[in-house]
Amino acid sequence: MPLYEYTCKTCGNDFEELVLGDVKPECPSCGSAALTKNMSAPAAHANSGAKDPACPVQSTCGATHCCGQNCGMGDFL
Repeated sequence: MPLYEYTCKTCGNDFEELVLGDVKPECPSCGSAALTKNMSAPAAHANSGAKDPACPVQSTCGATHCCGQNCGMGDFL
């Protein structure tokens, strides 16, 4: 399910929206459908083995080591 970033043309609010099917997103601040879809950089994660110091969330994810499972990135390793 794609998560997109938008800027409202009416009030200038920046927000993210999970877009399902043909649903047209609206600004959560003013309800306007006049939106600009913004370009966003995808998240990336590299695993160089157990206790990976390159893992940006290792200290906050709750895992005692970088196992490639708790963060959901194990599918990409």
